[in-house]
Amino acid sequence: MTLGRSTVLVSGLKRVAVGVTIKAGYNSDNLDDNDTSLAVLLKRTGGTGPIQSMIGGHLRRTAGTLKNGTWTGTAEVPSTANGTCKVYGVLPGYVLDMGGDMISETPVDGSSIAVTGMHLPKLAVQVIPRAVPFGSAYQVKAVIYDSATGKPYGVRLPLQVVNDNLCAEYDAGSRLTDTAGV
Repeated sequence: MTLGRSTVLVSGLKRVAVGVTIKAGYNSDNLDDNDTSLAVLLKRTGGTGPIQSMIGGHLRRTAGTLKNGTWTGTAEVPSTANGTCKVYGVLPGYVLDMGGDMISETPVDGSSIAVTGMHLPKLAVQVIPRAVPFGSAYQVKAVIYDSATGKPYGVRLPLQVVNDNLCAEYDAGSRLTDTAGV
């Protein structure tokens, strides 16, 4: 398992696509498995930042056979991954999030990437009213801004309010901020 680079600089809301190559085998004779994609799991091993883990997904088999092949694709690295991240596992299929997966990853001692994040997004949240009586209505005001400058990014950003990992929990839906990040 290799990553296409060992370091990356990412600024603000941008993400950088980093190539991922895995030489692996999937022990199956089922023809339906020929199109199996892979996802790699990365975790923070050093540094600071709000993201502790990432998923690089949709790796497609580009050479060889299902039982002895090469899968390639990308991991989208955000600025919030600031620090060193290491590949620790591989999963078959497409994975949307790290919560509630029904299968365990295959452990790997994969490559690491040093991420230098600049102008990281920061989220400030305020509950209105500040003290909410039991059973009463409330509002949540959120502001997304550049942690280095304290200013908004000047674009509308999607923000989703959720309770837990959305497997079976409440989803308040997504909203777009205004250009001031509110």
